Amino acid sequence: ADLPRYSRVEGTPEFIELAAGDTQTVAFRVVPVRREVRIVSRGEITVSPGPAREGGVARGGVRYREVQPGDRGLMDVARREYGDPSLWPKIWVANRAQVPDPDRIRVGQRLVIPPAGPLTAEEREALEHYRQRRGRSVSPSSTR
Repeated sequence: ADLPRYSRVEGTPEFIELAAGDTQTVAFRVVPVRREVRIVSRGEITVSPGPAREGGVARGGVRYREVQPGDRGLMDVARREYGDPSLWPKIWVANRAQVPDPDRIRVGQRLVIPPAGPLTAEEREALEHYRQRRGRSVSPSSTR
C-alpha cells in the first residue's frame, strides 16, 4: 500500500523470512516528513519541495491543485491530496462555484484545497445533500 503523501516509515527496516503458509504480525509507525517552509512576506508562504504542475501555495497560504488527466472526480483529488478519498466534500464546498457536480471535473480546473481534518458541519451537510440527490431514481429519458 502507498503511504500518505509526505510521510515515511519510522525506524530501520527489518527483513523477516517466512516459509510458505507462515504468518507473523508486524507493526510499524508512519510519521509525517518535515518540509521546509520559507516565509516570503506576511500572508504569503513558499513550500518546498512542491509539485509545480499539479498544485502549490497561492497568496495568503491557500493551497490549490490543477485537475490532471486521470482525476475522474473529487474523490481522486482528495485521495492524492489527503490520502483519504472520503474527504472530497471539503474540496467540493471550497469550490462549489466552479464545481456544481463533484462527479464532473475538468482537466485544467484550478481547485482550492482546504486543510485536511474532520469534515465540518457545512461539509457533512453537503455530503448528505449529495447522497440524497444521488439516491433519487433517474428517469430513462435522462440516461445516456
